[in-house]
Amino acid sequence: MRGHNEELSRALFRACDRDADDRLSILEAAGALLAVHSRRDVEGFRRLDTDADGYLHWPEFDARYRQLALQATPFQLHPSRPFEPPAPPPTATSEAAAEQEKALAALVKTMDANGDGVLQTAELVAVLKESGVPPALLAELSKLDADSSGDVQGEELQPLVQLLPQAATATTTAAADTAALPSGFAVADADGNGALTGAELREALRRLDPSLTRWTDLILRQADRSGNGSLGIAEVQRALAPLERDREPPR
Repeated sequence: MRGHNEELSRALFRACDRDADDRLSILEAAGALLAVHSRRDVEGFRRLDTDADGYLHWPEFDARYRQLALQATPFQLHPSRPFEPPAPPPTATSEAAAEQEKALAALVKTMDANGDGVLQTAELVAVLKESGVPPALLAELSKLDADSSGDVQGEELQPLVQLLPQAATATTTAAADTAALPSGFAVADADGNGALTGAELREALRRLDPSLTRWTDLILRQADRSGNGSLGIAEVQRALAPLERDREPPR
């Protein structure tokens, strides 16, 4: 076996450790390592047993393995236990899948408006609708609930991975069109999450006209169609449109 690899070295050591006590006696070394010719080859064993404690521990075993690897010399063994190769290192594909799964879990948590740990179809559609996702894509997202349980779980979430890039593109496009939003919205959205809490809504109204702040609670109750305690961009636009009209000078 060529090339040094720590995980492989440890796996080879375990395969030579007949009694699994995490060390090799001269008997185990003689049976497994060509460097120790027999149980009587004390000198050969001592060359490997650098701390002279009468046993080979993994660092001593690995030193020999590393030496041969650097010399590009095969490290030949006669294992006394089944050899269990180490798991292969994660590939770029598996790492990307793990990141995608992590992002999906975070997204589900964000959309879970009632905090029950389950993403309901209504929650999914409400959040993405408020984000400006086109109706055609919303219709596709509504079909994720294959068993008609009202929830999107397990394998039903997987198509969302393919649909997310489309949703993200649509949402980014919609979010970029902020010309119709009240000028105080971007400033009032202190955390930059694209939604206004009650306190942020009050600040947005104050920037429009201080006299409007008295309507904060009423607007929040009536405009929060998703029921998540905050107002998305579309909800803010709908809620403030009448106020904007009232503030327009008569023609």
